[in-house]
Amino acid sequence: MRNNPGDTCHETSGSSGEMPGQTIMFHLLCKSVLSLLAVLLLFSQAEAASEKIVLVAADGYKITGSLIKGDSRAGVVLLHMYRLDRQSWQPLVEQLSARGITSLAIDMRGHGESRLDPAGNDDAARVQAKDFAFFNRMHQDAEAAVRYLIDQGLDPGQVGLVGASVGCSVAIHTVSARMEPVAAVVLMTPGKEYLGIPTMDHIKNWPGKPLLILTSSEEQQRGAAAIYDQLKDNGATLRVFEEEDIHGTNMFGEVDNVEKLIADWLADTLSKSEQTPISRLAPAHRPVYRIQLRVHLANSSRTPEEFEPIFAEINEIWQSQAGICFEIHTVFNDAPLTGGLDMWFSPDRGGFNGYYDGEYIQMTDAPVLAKASNSARSSAARTAAHELGHALNLPHFQESDDNLMRSKTFGWRWLS
Repeated sequence: MRNNPGDTCHETSGSSGEMPGQTIMFHLLCKSVLSLLAVLLLFSQAEAASEKIVLVAADGYKITGSLIKGDSRAGVVLLHMYRLDRQSWQPLVEQLSARGITSLAIDMRGHGESRLDPAGNDDAARVQAKDFAFFNRMHQDAEAAVRYLIDQGLDPGQVGLVGASVGCSVAIHTVSARMEPVAAVVLMTPGKEYLGIPTMDHIKNWPGKPLLILTSSEEQQRGAAAIYDQLKDNGATLRVFEEEDIHGTNMFGEVDNVEKLIADWLADTLSKSEQTPISRLAPAHRPVYRIQLRVHLANSSRTPEEFEPIFAEINEIWQSQAGICFEIHTVFNDAPLTGGLDMWFSPDRGGFNGYYDGEYIQMTDAPVLAKASNSARSSAARTAAHELGHALNLPHFQESDDNLMRSKTFGWRWLS
């Protein structure tokens, strides 16, 4: 009986009149198909385990992320390259997941699904235009992601950051700002001043955290070498690869096992970090209490962009001392929230800087305040934070000019 030609895929020689080369090629084809199916299966499993979440940064910007939970108390926030998005981290996400490390890849503002500002405007054009002020606020996106992981019960002493290209600059800015605890950082092709973020200034505040710097021979002088030179005695390790065209996450698939190298380093480094009981954390590093705040700007003389640093400072004041984050949303109408707090801004409030009327907060655009030793940056932020204290039932505290609840000063600290 004549053999079915299809049976020859199991032959190891040229039997049945078939040439050995044909058999070998068929085996290679089968192997390639199986490998592709295995990769697709892993990708599908990772995608199925991924949870889409939306965070709110300190200035009210909504940030979309993909969360994959691990079975340890360690977690990593992933910060993408310029004009890419959170999907670029998939090769590393799979390696982190295999080690039980939670990963949170975010679309930084103006990218991916995080393009709309608090007023609903599409900020993709600001990214395209390389708006330096815009990029210098992206550390708030990373801070919101770190805060989210801590709120989910991860150990604040075991949360790391991984950045690629401008994501490296954002990671270093986040650590230097010290608004959230970060235990370890990986940088993939950092620069000295990508998109206006002054990284060489930020590393002056480096707190000695473990830092792994990855770069190529052709790009190390753009920032990696200088950063390492400044931090080599303060926690930094440098790895230089000889491959070309491997900027940032372009390393994936080009540098052998670089994903494994990063995941192994993070697993080892984070496991050695000191685990911190929640009871020992400062208020800023405890799970945060979130309060909705709707800010009405229809009558304000300020632009929405002018309010971004004001909102950020309001949350700096409250989160750093009381563990409270106001999730701020701006509107251009008078419809109040059904839950949470409402605040109106206008050029004049009859001679008042601001006041809480028992239901709503009324604010003037440019409060006039007296000096204080520990001074807030913005009079509007300080006054708004003061009135929020009244909305939360805090009385005046007139004994010190530095206290947040003192009337008409720039003071913002809590004093006993």
